[in-house]
Amino acid sequence: MKRSHFLAAAASFGGFGLSRSLASAQAAPADVRVIFFGVASNLPVWCGNSLGFFAHENLNVTASVTPNSVYMMQHLNAGDFEIAHTAVDNCFAYDEGQGEVTLTPPGDFVTVMGGDSGELTVWARPEISSWADLRGKTLAVDAVTTGYAFVLQRMLDMNGVHDGEYRLAPAGGTPKRYAALAGSDTYAAAVLTPPFDLLAEAHGLRKLGSANEALGHYQAYAGVTRRSWASQHREVLVRYIRAYIAALTWVYDPKNTDVAASILVANAHVPADLASRALAEITGPGGMDRRAAIDLQGMRTVLALRSQYGKPQKTLTDPSKYIDESALNEAMRA
Repeated sequence: MKRSHFLAAAASFGGFGLSRSLASAQAAPADVRVIFFGVASNLPVWCGNSLGFFAHENLNVTASVTPNSVYMMQHLNAGDFEIAHTAVDNCFAYDEGQGEVTLTPPGDFVTVMGGDSGELTVWARPEISSWADLRGKTLAVDAVTTGYAFVLQRMLDMNGVHDGEYRLAPAGGTPKRYAALAGSDTYAAAVLTPPFDLLAEAHGLRKLGSANEALGHYQAYAGVTRRSWASQHREVLVRYIRAYIAALTWVYDPKNTDVAASILVANAHVPADLASRALAEITGPGGMDRRAAIDLQGMRTVLALRSQYGKPQKTLTDPSKYIDESALNEAMRA
């Protein structure tokens, strides 16, 4: 990105003072490998790279889209990535030994920044007219024991369809679930997030319900890393979060709507005619938190679902066990 373009972007929110610029310029260069699902809520990372927010912090950030949560957590655990933007339940699951697979060494993940509620919605094949029609059907999830599978189970329970009356099958991350749902009749329904809810609507799929309406506060997406990396690379983590928040601030500035939408089109495979709606979703109610804050009430909802549906069963109530907000707080003070 041209320096003049970056300075114009920085000036749009005034987030970079002279003292920060000097400190960033003097910071040692660092590589940060990020992994996430191919969904619209990754916009701050794409903006961070394309508009120079990460470069301003002397960070070389590379971003990879994961095929599924198992791949993500295995490779995060192995040190192939430093940060994952993921369903926070994946952090809980693998820390508690309830993940889809066994990690070696055992997972020791920590949530270091917030994200969004996921704007989770349940979509079904056109021939499905009600929740009751899902009885006897196979439903697509990323992984059966983690992520948004428990959201789907709770919403099924709330609508009178109970365990044993349907089958959950792993189909991969949101892009893969949408493709499987839209492309064949193998799966009857799935949880989708923006922009795939808009694609589902355009494809003629049927919306059955919204998790935000059904569950209230829910922490979906969040920034997760290994505790060992967070402690050994504290200053790099602070710089990453600071740049991420700067990109978030830029995204929320109404003057930047058109450019932000174009970045979604380029990176999230959003059709141009749906880009403004996708942007409105991820910046609207339940969308990306403006300061990447962690929603403790939403975390408790995630733990309550894991306490109900996780195996082996455990009662989990304390979100602080999985959170370290110190780098986030430092980034906010800078």
